[in-house]
Amino acid sequence: MCHAHHPGLALKTLVTCYCKHNSFQKTTMKRLQEMKGILIPQIQMHLDLTTSLLYSLYIIYRKNNIFLQPDRQQHSQVRDSTQRKETRQ
Repeated sequence: MCHAHHPGLALKTLVTCYCKHNSFQKTTMKRLQEMKGILIPQIQMHLDLTTSLLYSLYIIYRKNNIFLQPDRQQHSQVRDSTQRKETRQ
């Protein structure tokens, strides 16, 4: 991971990318600049927190990704259990 040594930079990059698609871009970026002096050093001290935050953002992205395929294995398991019930009856 290229930002491993700079978790604050990784988060700032994500926030910037988010803001580019956000109608409140100017306000958000202004707020980020105000917080930068406090926020970034704190984040660098809490690498575990940042890692879990990045992972959470990834999960949210995947859940909202229209191209995400449903897990076929789960569907086949449901089908198998349904067939077993029908066989018993």
